[in-house]
Amino acid sequence: MIFLPGLLLIAGGMPFRASIAGIRKTRAAIAGVNAAVEGILAAALFYSLWTTGIASLADALIALAGFALLVRFTPPPLVVVVVSVAASTGYAAAGWA
Repeated sequence: MIFLPGLLLIAGGMPFRASIAGIRKTRAAIAGVNAAVEGILAAALFYSLWTTGIASLADALIALAGFALLVRFTPPPLVVVVVSVAASTGYAAAGWA
C-alpha cells in the first residue's frame, strides 16, 4: 500500500517518457533527482549501520575488511557475510570484545 502512489505516478508517466527523454533539461533534472535520492539512501544506510552495527573499532575494521573483500575479489555476498560473522564471533570468543 505504501508504494501505490509511486507506482501510479510511474504508470501515469510512462506514455510520456519517450517524448521527454529527448529534452536535455529534463534529462538533467532527472539526473539531479536521481543523485539526491541516492544521497538520501546512502545517508540512511550509513546512519543505521553506524549507530546499530558498529560499536567498536574492531567492528569497524571487520566491516571495512568485508567491504574491501567485496570490492577487490568480488566473491559471492554470502561468503563475505559468513567470513564477517566468523571474524566477529572469533573476536568476541577470544574475549577481546
